Amino acid sequence: MGWQMGGRMESSLKASVLALAVLLALAACGGGGSSSGTGAGSSSSGGGTPTGQAMKGDDASRLADQAAFGPTPALVAQISQQGSAWIDAQIQTPASGYPSLAVVSPNVAIGCPSTLPAGNTCVRDNYSAFPIRRVFFQNALSGPDQLRQRVALAYSQIFVVSSVQIGPAYALREYQQMLLDDA
Repeated sequence: MGWQMGGRMESSLKASVLALAVLLALAACGGGGSSSGTGAGSSSSGGGTPTGQAMKGDDASRLADQAAFGPTPALVAQISQQGSAWIDAQIQTPASGYPSLAVVSPNVAIGCPSTLPAGNTCVRDNYSAFPIRRVFFQNALSGPDQLRQRVALAYSQIFVVSSVQIGPAYALREYQQMLLDDA
């Protein structure tokens, strides 16, 4: 049956990983301009945005691009208004999650008999990654927990599992849900 991960990560390790992800996201958002402050109207704030303080539109757009799945006008406005408190709000937002899938026989001939009518989606819906991908894209495009979705995607690119060798979709769902829970 192979190696299986039992239980959940301890909360201190989980918090450390999340703090590191947030720190990396914020470090990537750091300016890049000079700090001479000689231009008209320029100011030097000395670093990051304090919690709850408004954020400039360019900085908010950059954060939305790096911590979510792209800057929409509504998201940029929300981040501009909330500043780094947006990250705290994202951490508190409940995970979108993946719906439960039916456990099916690993044998496709048993799970989807050949007597089913033409055009039936039994194999696609039960023996491919299609249902998981569909839910992922729905969550990524419209879910309220954008930062968590982005971190879960990063985890899936680090801890790679082939959907080709995992037969039933419910098994892949469990793996993706674990990544999302620990993001």
